Amino acid sequence: MGKCSVCRETLPTKEQVKCTAVSCLQIYHFQCVGLSTLRSADHSTWKCPKCKLKESKGMRKTDSPVIKSVGAEDVAGDSQSNFVTVRPQRTAGKDDDSSEILASMRDEILAAVTDQLPKIIRGIIDKKLEALGSRIQSMEDSVRMVSDKYDETRKNFDTQNSSIKKLQSENKQLKDCVKGLELRLSTAEDFAAKQEQWAKQQNLEIIGIPEVSGESLSNIVINVAKHAAMPLQAGDIEFAHRVTARRPVSGKPRAIIVRFRERITKDFFLSAMRKKRGLTSKDVGVDGDLSVYTIHITIKKKIVCNGCTELH
Repeated sequence: MGKCSVCRETLPTKEQVKCTAVSCLQIYHFQCVGLSTLRSADHSTWKCPKCKLKESKGMRKTDSPVIKSVGAEDVAGDSQSNFVTVRPQRTAGKDDDSSEILASMRDEILAAVTDQLPKIIRGIIDKKLEALGSRIQSMEDSVRMVSDKYDETRKNFDTQNSSIKKLQSENKQLKDCVKGLELRLSTAEDFAAKQEQWAKQQNLEIIGIPEVSGESLSNIVINVAKHAAMPLQAGDIEFAHRVTARRPVSGKPRAIIVRFRERITKDFFLSAMRKKRGLTSKDVGVDGDLSVYTIHITIKKKIVCNGCTELH
């Protein structure tokens, strides 16, 4: 078995035909040279389309018009027939050869087109597929970038969410701590108020005594005690001084804070003041019409009392 000179495929002997031209001797598929079958008698004379084309070119050279040589006698005779180009008459066999040559050329062109067209189509398809693949790759890159951005955003969101939860937990702990501190502060304030009130258990606050330049507060307190029918000595007083109110009122004298050396002395003084109602500043030798009374509570209790007074 040999290979077809057109398609280069191996072919069995019964499906092949061989060119009888001595310069060729190539073998072909029946289909590759445009034949369906070939009689056995034709194998000895069959020639391939290329060899037939070469022979036809040689025949055209031998069939060229022949011009007869012109002599003097021909010119004198003025015979027009002597100047006519004579071509050999074509026979029916030669017409058949021309048709066969055209068919052979057609088959060669068809074979060439059949051979090259798939390559051209494949090249076009490959270019289109390459461009399409490039676009798909670009889209995949874009999708991958978006996916990466989403993953990054999701990661940041999870981180922020974790931070928020941590802050919420810390905030709850701080609130609990603040509540605990507020409770402790309230307890401490109550304790401090009690301690303050305890420290003031020997104190009295006298309000309503007008201020006089060069006044002796200890003597004023002794005079107040005297008009309240309570004997009081200067040695019973530890100190006496005036204090400014939290909200000063114009024209209103500052209060006098008196600290007695013993609590029992303060209690006697307070009891005597309660019995002697209606005592005024004139009764103690100071000009003015203000009433004299005593208060001995802490600032916190004063605020509560003032609030209750405003409500009434």
